Amino acid sequence: WTDKPVTTQVRLRTLRKARGFTAITAVSLGLGIGASTAVFTLVDSMLLQPLAVKSPGELVRFEWLAGPSGGHPRLVDGNLGGGLHFSREVFTRRQSDQALLHGVCAVASLLANNVSIDHQAEVVIEGELVSGNYYDLLGVSAFRGRTLLPDDDRPGAPPVCVISYRYWQSRFGGDDGAIGKSISINQVPVTIVGVTPPEFRGVLLVGSGADLTLPLALGDRVRRDHDAVKKPDYWWLNLFGRRNPAYSERQLEEGLQAAFQTA
Repeated sequence: WTDKPVTTQVRLRTLRKARGFTAITAVSLGLGIGASTAVFTLVDSMLLQPLAVKSPGELVRFEWLAGPSGGHPRLVDGNLGGGLHFSREVFTRRQSDQALLHGVCAVASLLANNVSIDHQAEVVIEGELVSGNYYDLLGVSAFRGRTLLPDDDRPGAPPVCVISYRYWQSRFGGDDGAIGKSISINQVPVTIVGVTPPEFRGVLLVGSGADLTLPLALGDRVRRDHDAVKKPDYWWLNLFGRRNPAYSERQLEEGLQAAFQTA
């Protein structure tokens, strides 16, 4: 963060499943530090892949845009005009928005991973770090074993991971013995606890989807920027929420505007 008051906007994207696609509705919202007004716009665009989650129309994704003051948070991707990344501090605060949102989860990319299985090294390109409520919020159950749980995402918890169905088939031949197996990811030993359903590719939709999913708490051990992710004001997290369908889109806009202005 800069030392000066920062005026920004946050764009809230509602993910809807329509005609085999995932539609996005973007709503600009005010994000406090020093924000006093909010500008609302409605933008429709399309993603090429549907989200294989429960009630995708209830999911929202947050973005931020630099405000008229020119101030901006320090982003990991260097995108000074705006971006998809938020800090752990913002994530913690958004978890309290339980009236308008049934929950908020955090996701971070984990790319080009050095994996060792039975002393054989390989590179798994796509992975994700997720908060412990990630699978529960999305309504995604494991195909084999279990998904990650809130208890996995705490300091000192035994390191675990979930693998994709695709990776389970290609690397382990669909063997149920993969569950409980210890592997090394970026020199950190973890235990495989589950396999995701064949149709689930995650929510970031980067490339062909994440083959490895680890708890967010392991970020300071497996990410290349491990020292930075320990800081509460480091902007590196993608935030997703599930809105309460009892509230209209207008009520959602007004409520989240107020929440971000007091952030």
